[in-house]
Amino acid sequence: MGRGLASPPGWAYPARLRAGWRGGFTLLELLFVMVLLGILMGLGTLGIQRLDPGARGLQVSVATFLESTRDRARSSGQAVDLVVEAGDPDAGVPPRMVRYVFRRVREASFEPELRVLQGAELVAPATDGAPGRFGAGLDCGEGGGVLLEGSGGTLRPRHGVAVEMDVFLPDLAAGRLLVWDGLLDLRVDRDGSLAGRLDVRVAQEDVRLQVRSAAAVVLPGRWQRLRISAAAGRFRVEADGRTVAEETFEGFLPEPGGTPFFGDPDGRFRGRLDELGIWVRTPEAGPEFREDVVAELDPQRVRFDRRGFLDPELHSGAVEVGIMEFGVEVAHFRVGRFSEEEAAQ
Repeated sequence: MGRGLASPPGWAYPARLRAGWRGGFTLLELLFVMVLLGILMGLGTLGIQRLDPGARGLQVSVATFLESTRDRARSSGQAVDLVVEAGDPDAGVPPRMVRYVFRRVREASFEPELRVLQGAELVAPATDGAPGRFGAGLDCGEGGGVLLEGSGGTLRPRHGVAVEMDVFLPDLAAGRLLVWDGLLDLRVDRDGSLAGRLDVRVAQEDVRLQVRSAAAVVLPGRWQRLRISAAAGRFRVEADGRTVAEETFEGFLPEPGGTPFFGDPDGRFRGRLDELGIWVRTPEAGPEFREDVVAELDPQRVRFDRRGFLDPELHSGAVEVGIMEFGVEVAHFRVGRFSEEEAAQ
């Protein structure tokens, strides 16, 4: 037999090689190989994504923005609208997704130690510390009310506003519950109906809208949650989560001329108030679109209700979302009532 190759001086073959690899791999060696393969596969995936950064990236961004919009609706307890806005090519503003979210900008409970921090100024003869719906409330049994100054400066509710309050009436009597010069009023009448007023700016003209509910909406001797809001072309009054009066409108909301006053300046409202809140609707920018890669929604407006579900008043079924590249659909998924889901191809 011929002689094998000699080993270099000072160097010896590993025992495994000398044994002809009969012992197999150790667990440590197998783990090392798996980690190495994982790194190589990850680099390959990054390479594929670099070949198609627009469509893949936009699909992920749109799906993430939709899911976070659901979360915003749940966390705020207010409906959130999402639309695709065309942008302005002449000004270099690209099309993009935008959601309109209600942000709480003023609030007041009537625990004496909190009132000052919340910027609530009592107007005599109203007093705080009376039994409220949750803890202490505002007693307007002799008249008066509260100015909700807050601490955030001027309110600009151009895109929408909502005002909420807990109200207790020992007996039915006419009186105003909210006076906000230049924007909103809410009052209760002797028959238990609610009447609302909204000022709107349409084509540089001021328009006043008024709505009224049926009788016996406000019930004496019990706490009720009342809400008056104007957003997305709908002016509505709600009692305990139920819409009792509604009207559509065009235009935008003007900047109010004064501080919101809860109660009746003329002293006709004789009851108690608690847990006041003012919400302003503001836009939040989402994913931008390029000329060659866009997202198309059907329908074009998506509304999540306060629980994060598709609003059944606007959506009878799922919302279809297509990712288009050079006019060709390259990805497609659905926005269902509860979550996003892949569409069948």
